[in-house]
Amino acid sequence: MKVCRVLLRYSAQLHDTGDIAAIDATYFDRSSASRHYCRPINYRVQTLEATKLVDTETQAVPDLHCTTT
Repeated sequence: MKVCRVLLRYSAQLHDTGDIAAIDATYFDRSSASRHYCRPINYRVQTLEATKLVDTETQAVPDLHCTTT
């Protein structure tokens, strides 16, 4: 995650960002994973939330945060 954030910040610096930014949170549900796959590896992650900060003028993404439950 640290490497991803550094790369996002460097790529966002390539654009002249505006004064307005938006936050978008997206959930990904992982409940459709096969029980045959989940049981041997003790897989318990059910959802992944990806929250990103987006510059509305250039569509650059200067920051991203992922959370699992």
